[in-house]
Amino acid sequence: MNIRKFALAGIGCLTAVIPAFSADIEFSYAEGDTSRFGTKKTENYDVAIRLFDPGFTGNTIKGFSVPVCTEGISNVRLWLSTELKIETVGDKRVNVVDIVEVPVTVGEDGIASVELETPYVITDGGVYVGYSFDIDELTDATMYPVMTGAGSNPDGLYMHTERTYRKWVDFASDFQLCSCLTVNLETPDYENAAGISDMPLVRAMIGEPFTQSVVIANHGTQPINSIDYSYIIEDKTGDGSIVLDVPVPAQYNSKGTVEIPMPAVGSQGQVDFTITVTKVNGIDNPDLTASANGIVNVLSVVPIHRAVMEEYTGTWCGFCVRGFAAMEALNDLYPQDFIALAYHNKDPMAIMSSYPNSFDGFPYSFIDRTIGCDPYFGTSGSNFGIQKVWLTRCESLAPAAVNVTADWDNDDTIKVSAVTTFIEVPQSAYALAYYLVEDDMHGDSKNWLQSNYYANGSNGSADKFIPEMRQFVEGESYVAGLKFDDVVVMTSNMRGIEGSLDGVEMDVPFEHEYSFEAISEALNVYGNPVVQDKSKLRAVVLLLDTATGQIVNAAKTGYIYGASVENVDGSAEVTGIEYYDMTGLRCLNPSDGIFIRLTRMSDGSVRTSKVVF
Repeated sequence: MNIRKFALAGIGCLTAVIPAFSADIEFSYAEGDTSRFGTKKTENYDVAIRLFDPGFTGNTIKGFSVPVCTEGISNVRLWLSTELKIETVGDKRVNVVDIVEVPVTVGEDGIASVELETPYVITDGGVYVGYSFDIDELTDATMYPVMTGAGSNPDGLYMHTERTYRKWVDFASDFQLCSCLTVNLETPDYENAAGISDMPLVRAMIGEPFTQSVVIANHGTQPINSIDYSYIIEDKTGDGSIVLDVPVPAQYNSKGTVEIPMPAVGSQGQVDFTITVTKVNGIDNPDLTASANGIVNVLSVVPIHRAVMEEYTGTWCGFCVRGFAAMEALNDLYPQDFIALAYHNKDPMAIMSSYPNSFDGFPYSFIDRTIGCDPYFGTSGSNFGIQKVWLTRCESLAPAAVNVTADWDNDDTIKVSAVTTFIEVPQSAYALAYYLVEDDMHGDSKNWLQSNYYANGSNGSADKFIPEMRQFVEGESYVAGLKFDDVVVMTSNMRGIEGSLDGVEMDVPFEHEYSFEAISEALNVYGNPVVQDKSKLRAVVLLLDTATGQIVNAAKTGYIYGASVENVDGSAEVTGIEYYDMTGLRCLNPSDGIFIRLTRMSDGSVRTSKVVF
């Protein structure tokens, strides 16, 4: 029997049947530098990972181990369970396992380990692998007793504690951390083998070819340099080969992504297909997870998902400069699709003290009211990590296309029109919320001075940050002259206007209008006019799932110019005109219908209007 050791993040796609030759591997979701996680309390802990993937079925767990504290803890147990279940026993809520639980003694090296008397064969329902212990005394180590490593697998870290987390909580998804728990598995021993680990759901237009991303996992001892594949979809079959730009390393369960071209589908709806990795490096693929079934959602319209970043900030907040810098960078990188709403607090731009999200302190941000995180570091703690959080959310499927236009109705009123086209029968109650935001807001009084805790490199040198942070890292404790963008100055009901989407149907554009009135009379929390320059106003519309409160899509206008608007620079010239239909799709030759005209100006502004052909 061969022995191989790998500790890699990701779902371990193992073969379903152990062949005549097998190998032992040490599998862990954690990778990279280790860190500690905990509640800083004397309480009981339960920690687990989950091995849940078709490739695990039929493989054998021979034992497992995990690093723990050598002092200040007791009652250490290692266990397997088909589910995570908490029951009340006496006056305590305790973890209940249904396969095996083994009390263990922690070794001098700080490792708690067990070799199962009866190895466990994983079923198709998967299995939780976990450990439990009690904190008896708080020390530097026991305040944060759970050893973790970096990793993005959603099954990489579950935790329950006696007092703080009274239900099982998934920490891997929110914190990008995985338990350092290591499982000894008996797996097949192949040279060239690959399983399909994941095939994300994609959307395609009727009658147009599409591309299916396929995540392959290396289950052999050689790097994967090329694959051959075949597919079946409707009555069509096909095959091909791909040479990988970057080989998948010869490490068990290391992963790579290949893009499989798929033929056009002629019918709308969800269409099943099958993809098989037939060869690896030109050799027949023996892996029993080489085939996988997928679904393509074939639509008449494919919406662009524009995720919304809501930022909570204030000029008094010295750490808030990192949110200012991050939003500047994202606006520059994604000018058409990045949508930001900046809620100011206790400064001249603040218009409210009650917000659509709950949070503990400034700065903070939410992406689509789904993911709460730092407005610069995101969820990972890495520099400019917010970019990854925003992009990941944009990749999720939106239920509808959203378009928005706005025009001045009179000298002090802006009328906003939103057109929403659902690509599927709405399965929830939806509503629209409207925002008026202003750019280039500034002032000369001390209340406009931005507090800066990064002054003179006090929290890191400029080369550790994005360029937009340089003015703060190399600046003084207070920064003057900043121009603030995406500032919320007026809103409708922020959680959605009741009835705004009543009667919406699939594939039928639905128009709703909302007016911002008495704009010059809009006040900040101090009773002073908040709008500075009407030529710098833009409209944003949010599509909200009222059951969850999440933003599921959004759209924004350019600056809302009009004959009644003051401070418009008449020197700007037209540099381009684009037309979009009412579902948001660009049209090269619009005819017979209502369209949105985007006029791009030489000063960088975008003017929108509704036209009829």
